[in-house]
Amino acid sequence: MPFQITPRRTIVQKELYFHLYLKRVSAKPNTNQKTVLESKEPLNFGMLIDTDWPIYDGRDPKSNLVARLQGLHAATGKVKAGWHASVTVVLEGGSFKGSTLHLMGTSIGSKEWAIVGGTGEFTLAQGVMYTGKTHTIPDVGHFLELEFRALYTPMKKGPTANGGNSWTLGV
Repeated sequence: MPFQITPRRTIVQKELYFHLYLKRVSAKPNTNQKTVLESKEPLNFGMLIDTDWPIYDGRDPKSNLVARLQGLHAATGKVKAGWHASVTVVLEGGSFKGSTLHLMGTSIGSKEWAIVGGTGEFTLAQGVMYTGKTHTIPDVGHFLELEFRALYTPMKKGPTANGGNSWTLGV
């Protein structure tokens, strides 16, 4: 049989909370975003911007890099200005290194983006990323305050007797 459904115990979820700062630099030579598709439409409808924004544990230039927010932002409004973002937060260090959170939202200024998934430590993540104040440091960039709140289900992968894979949720 190519699949099997097995009754399991109650799944244990963990909660995460991060209070971090995203750094945006739109001016050259240190820009960390790029327009990949220009638009001549009203409200820039159809424009695409690619981002690789570092995320730090503080807004001081000497703060520690903890993650990167990487993904696409598309201008989606024809009548009213609007943006859609589909991005991944890739954790850079510590016990979460390589784990990801996947987010979707309407604009970096909308104050709230959905956490719609995750990998590594953050398997099956669901939650919200809230944006707060923007702090501008001259000649350094704009630091946007972020709060992440999510539930996730840790998952352990292991081999089965027949050479396949087995996953244990909530470990």
